[in-house]
Amino acid sequence: MDFVPGWKDYSLLLQFAGLFGVSGWLTYRLAMGRLREPALSGPPSGIGVDLFKGLIGPVLLSTVCGLIVTSCFLMLSAQLGVARIRYLFVLLAVYSLVCLAWLLKSGALQRRRPAWRRLRPGWSDLWLAGMLLLGAFTFGRTAEYIASQRDPGEHANIAVRLAQEQSLLENGPYLEAVPGFSLLDAETGDMLPQYLHLFPLWLSLAFKLWRFDGLFGFNVLLGLLSLLLVVALGIEVFRSKTVGLVASSLLCLNLGQIWLVRSPFSETLAQVLLLAGVWMLALALSRRQAGWGFLSGLVFGLSLMVRIDSVLAILAVSVFLILARSGLAGRVGLPVRPVAAGLATGVAYSLAHIVLFAYPYVLAILHNQGVLSFLDRQWRWLLALAMLATVAAWSSRRLMGSMRAWQDRRFPTSRWWGDPAARRRIVFVSLSGLVLIAFAWGYFFRPMMDPGGNLLPLAPFRQGFVPYYDELNLVRLGWYLSPLGLGLALLGSILVLRQVVLKGQVRPLPFLLLLAAFLLFYGYKSRAFPDNYWVIRRYAEVAIPAMLILAGLAMQRLYRMASVHPRLGARSAPRRFLLQACGLGILTVMAATQTVAAWPFFRQGELGGTWTQMAALASRTREADVVLFEHGPAQEFFLGPLRNLFGQTVLPLAHYEPDPASFERVVGEFMAENRRVFLISCEEWTSLDSAKYRFEPRERFYFASDLVERTFERLPRKMQAVHYSLQIYEVKPRP
Repeated sequence: MDFVPGWKDYSLLLQFAGLFGVSGWLTYRLAMGRLREPALSGPPSGIGVDLFKGLIGPVLLSTVCGLIVTSCFLMLSAQLGVARIRYLFVLLAVYSLVCLAWLLKSGALQRRRPAWRRLRPGWSDLWLAGMLLLGAFTFGRTAEYIASQRDPGEHANIAVRLAQEQSLLENGPYLEAVPGFSLLDAETGDMLPQYLHLFPLWLSLAFKLWRFDGLFGFNVLLGLLSLLLVVALGIEVFRSKTVGLVASSLLCLNLGQIWLVRSPFSETLAQVLLLAGVWMLALALSRRQAGWGFLSGLVFGLSLMVRIDSVLAILAVSVFLILARSGLAGRVGLPVRPVAAGLATGVAYSLAHIVLFAYPYVLAILHNQGVLSFLDRQWRWLLALAMLATVAAWSSRRLMGSMRAWQDRRFPTSRWWGDPAARRRIVFVSLSGLVLIAFAWGYFFRPMMDPGGNLLPLAPFRQGFVPYYDELNLVRLGWYLSPLGLGLALLGSILVLRQVVLKGQVRPLPFLLLLAAFLLFYGYKSRAFPDNYWVIRRYAEVAIPAMLILAGLAMQRLYRMASVHPRLGARSAPRRFLLQACGLGILTVMAATQTVAAWPFFRQGELGGTWTQMAALASRTREADVVLFEHGPAQEFFLGPLRNLFGQTVLPLAHYEPDPASFERVVGEFMAENRRVFLISCEEWTSLDSAKYRFEPRERFYFASDLVERTFERLPRKMQAVHYSLQIYEVKPRP
């Protein structure tokens, strides 16, 4: 397989970009329906149009729509076994023609005066451009994670394997040999990628279009898309472009987000889908358009094919739909049925895919989390609870009506129970108190508790244990957000509760429910080790961008107090200046704190030059029909790329001291078939001797790169060197 892009890749990239853009724009117009889009039609002549609303917003929506359509076709073609790029192009072209015919027939496409002539760029647009440049700089040092069979190198290996196999299911699923791969043939060692496949399929498409540069750069594009989505959320949910710009700028400098985007194994696609789903749901709320409601539900359902924990987002959206349907959220004006239909469609498709293609991975997760054993022990209680919940949901509306009637008869003139404003104040105070108590428990009290026997062993080369309770708190998450940022996010959450409960604003409610679902689960369940990608990518998926938005909201409200507070008159100029300086000072401190934490990694990427060194190693062993790899720490590092990227037959030795008779029997079978056998030794960890075969040295290979230092008590501050010295032998019969 050619790993260097050529002229064919240029042409394929241009064709894909054209079809992707056309299909996304047509889907955008379908979602708009017959209603005139204010951003496109524009205000009356002579009035300027904001650049984001008039140009960037529609382009961003079209891009997200193209992402949805292409994701569906990628999954479908891979499931049908026709995951070749020409079939994807045909599907996109046919879909675009059908959409165009439908729009022309319905009259939704009308000639309008272009709004770009009235675009009026402002200071916020310059801020947005600078933020995107900053994001390209901080995210651009991509990590070349192709090493190891396990995560983090797993996604890259799966993507290249999918690019070769052209389908998800060749010969049927078998036992999962290593995480993400199912064993197809025990004799040949062939393995099938077995995963939640949407993100590996996108990586495979990026690899087909632009080889390794596309594979490593795809997440960078998704990271920049996340920055724009954060700005869009600030505008649509909180009606403030400044909130979105502040949060997006801080997200560029956040170490957790930088790691998430730089590494091709981390599912930044899940972050994009979830943020886009909240944005589209807010659009459906504000514009009352069923198209955006359906697409938002579909996006949340599709996110389940990227990360299994997206079920938390589905749960949050379901709770919101129940509140909107029952009227507890006030006058929503949301087309609930289209959102529910899109959510049901996406979830049903995702569940069908999991059952047919990814069940070994899901079962492994459920087994590791103890869910299967819990269901086996408590299935009777869970069945009774499900029946009780069904009965409660069926009778909830009648019960609430009866309670309201009883309240009106019992307290006809009650000041507290009869006044809706008083009830809202009681609910607001209660919810704010619960948020403060949960924050105090997670940040101050729980870290001080005695962990008892709950200790976690440190990873080698370190010795000792880490208290379990010490990891289950908000302190380590505050390392990424800074304690100031965590406190501002707490203040911002109370401000959002005030908007939702006291002022009756509904648009921030889905955002708040989504953040609460992820924080409640991962704040209790996960250990936020500083250099542990397994954990920080869970927080970076929703919690970090959402909490930065809340922090930006708190800073924006503090700054606005100086200009809109009625008590600050003309004589209070020093006080107004002090409040404004306080708001800008807090923003500066947060940006400086995150910059200092991420500064050592701005100029360096992890595992730089890895795939070129792996290619050099593969070229030294390409004459071999079978490559044996000694047992040791380097085995997991090199096996995945040699097998899946370069297609070599690599068999690992299972012990440090293999049985000589077994070794001679296996090698004898290879020799009888006239197959050349090489053996790779790293630091001579394995002791092996044979009376029948000798090990002829061929050459020595040196691998060198850098990794983030392993720390547990603080954030990493430097890179550490990784060196492997490999000796290549050829196994030959003794004279």
